[in-house]
Parts: sequence; C-alpha cells; structure tokens
Amino acid sequence: MATLKEHQDGAMVELRKYIDQRFVDTDKAVNAALAAAEKAVGAALSAAEKAIDKAEVNSEKWRANANEWRSAMSDREAKFASRTELDAEFKSIRTELASLKESRAAGGGGRDVVAAGRANLVAIVAVVGLLFTIGLALWRR
Repeated sequence: MATLKEHQDGAMVELRKYIDQRFVDTDKAVNAALAAAEKAVGAALSAAEKAIDKAEVNSEKWRANANEWRSAMSDREAKFASRTELDAEFKSIRTELASLKESRAAGGGGRDVVAAGRANLVAIVAVVGLLFTIGLALWRR
C-alpha cells in the first residue's frame, strides 16, 4: 500500500495537472473572446466609416442643391422691380388716369369720340368696298 506521503504527492501532481489544464483552457477562452471582440470592433469601425462616407456624400449633394436653389432665388429676385421703381410707375399711372378722367369729364363722356370712330369705320369700309368692286371689274375684262 502507498504511504500517505506518496498519496499526497500523487494528489498534488493531479491537482497541478488540473490547475495547469484550467489555466490553458482559460487562456484559450480569453484569447478567443479577445479575437471575437477585435473582429466585432473592426466590423463596427468599417460600418461606421461607410456610414460617414455616405453621410458626407449626401451632405455634399445637399449643399450643391442648396447653392443651386439659392442662386435661382437670387436670379429671380434680381428680375423683380424695386420698390422705388414700382412707386414711380404707379405714380405715373395715377397721373395718366387722372388726366384721362379730366379729359373724359370735359369731353362729355366720349360719345363724340365714339360717333367719330364709327363714321371713320363706315368710310373705310366704303372705300375698301369701292376698291374691291373696281378691282373685280378690271379683272373680268
């Protein structure tokens, strides 16, 4: 039979083997976890870089569109009349309107002008008819 000392030495050897194996297993597990974490961080960084690149492209497109829109609005506003130009134009229109009102009031409402216009129209139609009749007569000969 084995002595107590031999039995203790055997148990110590088994305990050391067990502890060494646990250490090796723990070391492998930690290394695998670190590798997986490193891989995950690398994938996350790659995805973040792609997202940043895409956001920068979209931002640049937005800036270009905003500049184009701003330019179009500036061009449009440049074609608008200024307040002073409109005021001057309205003033001249009011002056002409007042002048027309005065002349109409002095002319009896413009009935004479309408009658004279009708007489001129009748005379023009008569002359055109006469010329047409003469032309037709000359053409038949």
